[in-house]
Amino acid sequence: MSDSYQEEFWAYCARQELCLQQCENCGELRYPPAALCAHCLSEKFIWQSVEGRGTLISGVVFHHAFRPELADRIPYGIGLVELNEGVRMVTAIVDSDLSALTAGRKVSLRFIPDRNGRLLPCFRIVD
Repeated sequence: MSDSYQEEFWAYCARQELCLQQCENCGELRYPPAALCAHCLSEKFIWQSVEGRGTLISGVVFHHAFRPELADRIPYGIGLVELNEGVRMVTAIVDSDLSALTAGRKVSLRFIPDRNGRLLPCFRIVD
């Protein structure tokens, strides 16, 4: 993946806006950012803002820090979220009762800073 795609994605996140690439040829949204549309192989795209709401498809609660920088966050939740626009993202589940981390729950976007201050797109359970 080109660094320029990453940089632009993170620039939108820094403004607390979740933007995904949308193919100009077929209209498919894609995440993570990529050089080609997986649907039609077009290189042409625009950045499209998405609403940041969706459904939890699957989730897991970690009780062991597999990376040292996560030790103070134990336990923490990771989920597969399907945005209302149809794109799926693996993301942290934050500000939620982790015992409620079950498929079908509605989620909404929340930007959380990492240790370096970069705003990460995370989700919280809202129903």
